[in-house]
Amino acid sequence: MIKATILLKELQMNEILEGEIKKIITKIKSYKNKSINEAQTKEWLIKPFFTALDWDFSNPDEVVPEDDDSAGKRTDYSFYQNKKPKLLIEAKPLSNNLDDNKMIMEKLNYCSNSGTQLLIITNGDLYRIYYSDLKGIGKEKLLKEFCLSDHIDEKIIDMLSKQAFENDLLLNYSKNISILTNIKHVLENLLNQSNKK
Repeated sequence: MIKATILLKELQMNEILEGEIKKIITKIKSYKNKSINEAQTKEWLIKPFFTALDWDFSNPDEVVPEDDDSAGKRTDYSFYQNKKPKLLIEAKPLSNNLDDNKMIMEKLNYCSNSGTQLLIITNGDLYRIYYSDLKGIGKEKLLKEFCLSDHIDEKIIDMLSKQAFENDLLLNYSKNISILTNIKHVLENLLNQSNKK
């Protein structure tokens, strides 16, 4: 009976999340032709998305807006668990394509300064997740991306929930991807060396 109750709650939660995402997608489509700024993007698209994932923007133990790092730089939101930052969110206007490598490197420096390994840069529609421990510079640290209005990656979205962060699901996934990436690079180097002989 307990398992059935938990499963029912999860199904209801998924239905609520799905409904909220549909509302956000409707907003995205209506705002695409308008010029909404970063503050509007945060308020109308980003906050509702993470609120649907159970993050409480009114609780300073969970979400801190404009949080300073050790160098005095700020990111739009820091998501905390057990008084430690677990995820940084950098918001951009809906019209921003999020491709500025200089900006990406700057935000990844925030991760280093704050001791946080995970960063999301988003325009409210496109969400790019970076793992600061991946080898490379800037864009090369991209772990995963999804676009709410085009392709929803349910597995990754589930890993962004507050409950998933309590279990470090995204962090563990990121570490596994990093290990696989390192193995791939080693194998490629070995193959390249044997081809040169």
